[in-house]
Amino acid sequence: YRITLKYCTESLAPVRALIVDGAFRAEWMKEIQIESTGGWSNEHDDWKLWTLADPETKKPFPFYLRKGEHTLRLVNVQESVNLDFFAIHSPDVEM
Repeated sequence: YRITLKYCTESLAPVRALIVDGAFRAEWMKEIQIESTGGWSNEHDDWKLWTLADPETKKPFPFYLRKGEHTLRLVNVQESVNLDFFAIHSPDVEM
């Protein structure tokens, strides 16, 4: 799977952590740097779709999930972000 966020933020350096089933799937998920969209979507559309990607390769990070229930937790580390949705989708689906 892939994980895509739809968000907006005026903050310059928001940071989140992603925990999947109680653990980090990669070291960089402890401090995910989120790019500013320039605003809070108050006066114009500042929303952005962003698929989580390995910061070194810039390629979407694959999440391998077995059949069954899973817990994904996006944790605020630093600054504010408006989050519209958090999608878990097949790599065959471009968002």
